[in-house]
Amino acid sequence: MEIVVSTEAQQHILQISEYLQEIYGEIVANKAYEEIMERIQLLAMFPQMGVLQEDIKVGNDFEMRSVVSKPNVVYYALSQSKQKIVIIAILDSRQSPETIRKIISTILISNFHEDWGGNGSPDEIAEELRKTRCSGNREIEAW
Repeated sequence: MEIVVSTEAQQHILQISEYLQEIYGEIVANKAYEEIMERIQLLAMFPQMGVLQEDIKVGNDFEMRSVVSKPNVVYYALSQSKQKIVIIAILDSRQSPETIRKIISTILISNFHEDWGGNGSPDEIAEELRKTRCSGNREIEAW
């Protein structure tokens, strides 16, 4: 199964590593990085191991899932038919659920339709997000 890591998820990994290195040192930062990468690699063998996030719609062919790498959570979109996993974000689980949904919503709207091979036009994906708790009550601008 192909794994694609979004630019945002790559930035999240770097931010987590930099923060941990600054506060706890290089050993802790390296261990956290390795644990996150091991989780991501496991997804290639066991793509459905993550918890289904039914409240976040990703498109016609993808489902949103998450897997824990304490204290972080790896959010990913899974397409069985395309044999593709897209790592959307890697976020600290101690953030509020609303903050996490806003971050994921922003990433999905800006990238999913073209960069990751999602089905549907940008308008259709934005409409799906409007219907979910992912975007709350805020307006999502059309592209």
